[in-house]
Amino acid sequence: IALLLPAFQEQERGRSGTMHTIEQVQEWLTEVTDSIPSELLAGLNGGIYLLPDIKYSSKIPSDDYYVMGEYIRDQALGNYILIYYGSFMAVWVDADVQTAKYQLRHILLHEVRHHIESRGLLRDLELEDERFVAEACDRIRAHRSKT
Repeated sequence: IALLLPAFQEQERGRSGTMHTIEQVQEWLTEVTDSIPSELLAGLNGGIYLLPDIKYSSKIPSDDYYVMGEYIRDQALGNYILIYYGSFMAVWVDADVQTAKYQLRHILLHEVRHHIESRGLLRDLELEDERFVAEACDRIRAHRSKT
C-alpha cells in the first residue's frame, strides 16, 4: 500500500534552488505527525519512519515512478509508515519550503488514510492506488507501442 508519483510530474510549485536535507525533512515530518489527532494514529504501533532510500514501484515497469511512502501491516513488527526521503527529493528537490512541506503532509496523510481504512476493514484507497497503477501501466504500454 503505497503512494506513487511519476518522476516527470509537473505541478505548479515554487522553486527554491536549494536541496532540503534529511534532517529538515525529518523535522517537517515530526511537525506534520504532531498535528494529526492522536485518535487517527491509534494502532500505529510501529511508528512513522523517514528512510533515506529512493524506492521505485515494483508494480510499474518503469523507473519513472517513485514510491513516496508505504503503510505496512506486519504481525511481528506492527503497523507502521515509511516515508522515502530519496524518492521525495527526486520529485521535489527544487521545491520551496512551503511546497515541500505541503507535499510531505499529503504523502503522510495518504498513508495515515491507509491505516485508518485498514482498521475499519475498508479498501477504498487501496483500490484507488491499484487503479492508478493500472492506468500508469496502460500509459507505458501505449507509449511503448508508439515507439
